[in-house]
Amino acid sequence: ISPHSSYLCLRLLYDILIIVSVTYISISSYDTIFIFIFFFFFFLMIRRPPRSTLSSSSAASDVYKRQHQYWPNVLYYKELGSVCLDGCPSASSSDATTGIVADDSSFSFTDGYSYQVVCTCNPQIAEGNPNCGYTSSSNSPSDCTTNSYKQVSDSQTSGTTWDTATQMGTQCSVSDVASRGYFKSTLFYQSGQTNSDSADYFWEKFVGKYTYDQCWSYSNAGTACSGGNWINTLNNAEYKMNIPMCNVMYRTKNIFNRCIPWLSYNTMVSLFCSSSSDCPTNSLSDHFSTASSFFEEAIADIATAWYVILASVGIAIVMGFIYLYFMQKCAKVIITSGLFLVIFGLAFVTFAFYKEYTSLDDRVNTTPELATIDEDKRNRDICLAFGIIFGLLTFIMLCVVMCFAKHIRVAGALLQCAAESIIDMPMLVTYPIFEVLVFSVVAVAFIFGALLLASSGTSSVDAIYGYHEVEYDSGLQRALLYWLFGFLWLAEFCSSIGFMVVAFCFGLWFFAPMQVDEQGIQSKTERDLPRWPIMTGLKLTFLHHLGTVAFGALVIAIIQMLRLTLEYIDRKRKELTGGGDNPPQPWKFIFCCCRCCLWCLEKCMKALNRIAYVCTVINGTSFCSSACHAMALLIGNIAWFAIVSGISTCMLLFGKWACALITAGLCGWWCTYLDVSSILFPTFCCLLIAYIVASLFAEVYEMGVDTMLICFLEIQDVECDGDKISAPPALHDEIILVQAEEKINLAREAAVAKALEDFKAEQKAKHAGGGATESAELADKSLDPGVEPNHAPA
Repeated sequence: ISPHSSYLCLRLLYDILIIVSVTYISISSYDTIFIFIFFFFFFLMIRRPPRSTLSSSSAASDVYKRQHQYWPNVLYYKELGSVCLDGCPSASSSDATTGIVADDSSFSFTDGYSYQVVCTCNPQIAEGNPNCGYTSSSNSPSDCTTNSYKQVSDSQTSGTTWDTATQMGTQCSVSDVASRGYFKSTLFYQSGQTNSDSADYFWEKFVGKYTYDQCWSYSNAGTACSGGNWINTLNNAEYKMNIPMCNVMYRTKNIFNRCIPWLSYNTMVSLFCSSSSDCPTNSLSDHFSTASSFFEEAIADIATAWYVILASVGIAIVMGFIYLYFMQKCAKVIITSGLFLVIFGLAFVTFAFYKEYTSLDDRVNTTPELATIDEDKRNRDICLAFGIIFGLLTFIMLCVVMCFAKHIRVAGALLQCAAESIIDMPMLVTYPIFEVLVFSVVAVAFIFGALLLASSGTSSVDAIYGYHEVEYDSGLQRALLYWLFGFLWLAEFCSSIGFMVVAFCFGLWFFAPMQVDEQGIQSKTERDLPRWPIMTGLKLTFLHHLGTVAFGALVIAIIQMLRLTLEYIDRKRKELTGGGDNPPQPWKFIFCCCRCCLWCLEKCMKALNRIAYVCTVINGTSFCSSACHAMALLIGNIAWFAIVSGISTCMLLFGKWACALITAGLCGWWCTYLDVSSILFPTFCCLLIAYIVASLFAEVYEMGVDTMLICFLEIQDVECDGDKISAPPALHDEIILVQAEEKINLAREAAVAKALEDFKAEQKAKHAGGGATESAELADKSLDPGVEPNHAPA
């Protein structure tokens, strides 16, 4: 796809989104404002690339044509690197037509044949290469560059350029070749032309066959590299090995646009080395053969049991619904039994450590002292410490169960209602799949747009080292930053829409009344739900609350952008300090605090957003009002959230592993009847698939529990007759009981307050009466003649 076509496709996508939003969203002015801001933002995100990118003659356009990575020489891949071709070389056999090495046994040059050759234009590697020209003296050969060759340790290597008096320098000085760093050509081979510098045969002296085993230094050029090898084993800093800059193209296989060599070992030896003794050994082939045979058997077993693996999806789905049915009927029993077993286990462990402690204490106090008294003392102290720890845990669990018995009971009812609702609306299980698909589409669009922007930079080639570099101006940098922020916002926006749709489904189920037949008899199991709850949730979300979702997603995107900015600052700090891992302690402290605070802020805001979305579903309020209400709800009912979340997490973990292990066990037992070498890999594949399916059930189940908990907390504060509350039967009695307990507590508090006021009034009246009596007595005493005036009361 051309850059221009991709730009039009992305622009058309966002235009469609804007048209849909303007057409269908006109209910709430608050939401409409944020919708227009949201889509206008993405309308501006699609920026037309520079004209140079769309031009067919530009360097960027040339890069689009060359998208296959090819390594000219596999032995010198570090020095030569890779090149980009318009296609991977492929041929059935080596001949003059293809010019590509493709023999399966060995390779040798044939006179008169033409070969496709790739020559790397890197003057830094070519510097000092005596094969560029030839002289009678081996100590003063011609150089490929205009500079005289120097010692390897010499730092004055800047300014090296090609010597255009040679064919190699002429070819590499062409502008297009200089911009790419290599050239590809079809050239002829003729033996005895290794000293020729003609246009047809100059390349022969640069292939590995003739540059092999040649090193040079300032004082001694052409020295053999320690008896012959494909690497320099002289270990002398003055010596530099000649690199084969021209290499014949060989047969490859295209794997993800990477040209992987497709040659036998003997062919690669004859192509790149002088002999097999001078090439890398083939000892790894034995290990690869062993690993290959193992994986071949595994793949064969998986292929044999493919229908078992496919059936594991259906088995896992069935197990998921069985688990939900089991939770619908027995959630309270499972929770009660689990808590009892936990408390019993903790108490038993505490008792075991206590018994061991008493036994060791008797050994320590034995007279005379035993030879193991030091070891006994240490073990006694360890048992005492662990006994105290497990004893405290037992006491804490008992206190939690006794103090929060009401919360645990309601948690069981919520789990039952959530399981029943998913059974009534089984299509909710597919919600995570659609969420992943939508996120994948958004991610692909982001990557496509990011590549489009990244390819719009200015390309340049280093004249010395031959590497490419892309530079971006400030406008492109801002566009990339803009695009990244848009991706974060859009990804969170899509995820939040999915959550609100599911919350609407659970909310509709929670408040739906029971169906009434023609005789006026109310059903005990069937609820009066919309025909398509998911479509109803989508309609309500898109028509009334899309702005709320966009605003909530914007808050999360801003926090995520701040986290990325913080990591970018730390990365730049490492670049400026040379990659040091020991920054100043104040910097480490401040950076660690900022990172932790932003991480906690993101997690808290995501949790608050979810509660706010459910409050929006229930009350129909805007995001800010819902967020404030959600914060008050969270702070005022922190015990409810803690207990219900803890119990539901444990139940979901148990359910996921139970479904996955049972499915894997059934599939493993099925595989024993098949012709497989081992049931390990098929069973493992079934376990993995079953765990993924169970995770889908668990994610929706958790969302249902959270939504119904908020619905329960909202409805328990409603001032109305309990019999008129529309709530699931499993929670109806719990709501009435909680309301009754609240009324009893309020009545008790009112009675205590009234009694306290009556007591204060009585004491005040009593003190007032007692004060009057005392004053009268004092007045009588003052009139008594026997009382002296100085002693008269004031």
